[in-house]
Amino acid sequence: MALDLLLFKFFNNLLGISGFLDGVIIFFANYFFYFLVFFGFWFIFQISKGLKNKIFVLIFFILALIVSKGIITSTIYFFYNRPRPFEVLDFEPLFLNNYPSFPSGHTVFLFVFGFIIFYFNRRLGWWFLGFSLLNSVARVVAGVHWPTDIIGGVVISFLSFLITLKLIKKYQPENFSNQSSQGFFKEAQI
Repeated sequence: MALDLLLFKFFNNLLGISGFLDGVIIFFANYFFYFLVFFGFWFIFQISKGLKNKIFVLIFFILALIVSKGIITSTIYFFYNRPRPFEVLDFEPLFLNNYPSFPSGHTVFLFVFGFIIFYFNRRLGWWFLGFSLLNSVARVVAGVHWPTDIIGGVVISFLSFLITLKLIKKYQPENFSNQSSQGFFKEAQI
């Protein structure tokens, strides 16, 4: 907890330096999420070689999201209601959020998308994961998450991705490259 508090204070000290910087933080912490979600769905529908591939990736995402947010994150929220930094440290965050702090639901959602995009397209996946991390760090700076909320969200996303991949890999359309023979994170030839 001491390291968590130290890291939080390091990032949160960026607040109040200027109104412009606070506005940038609000954009990346609160609104940038919607741009990333739009891009994630755009990626799903830009996959070439037919409707089967699009449906497979969409089902992959929905199942991974059910595992990550619907099962794991909801279970954690039910049993563990971690207060947000602004509740513990008694300060005014840049915006309010009412759900428990751990894990970050935004991080879980975006990183599930990111790992799936990375699985199919390494280059776009790196970009998406980087932008997802930017959103997550901005939420720490804004005062609505602890750093470990973000780390927990990434871990839950990755585990959910692996579980879902294991469950649906055998249903992957044949015109996708065989990921297992090329290594786990090779770019698919789509």
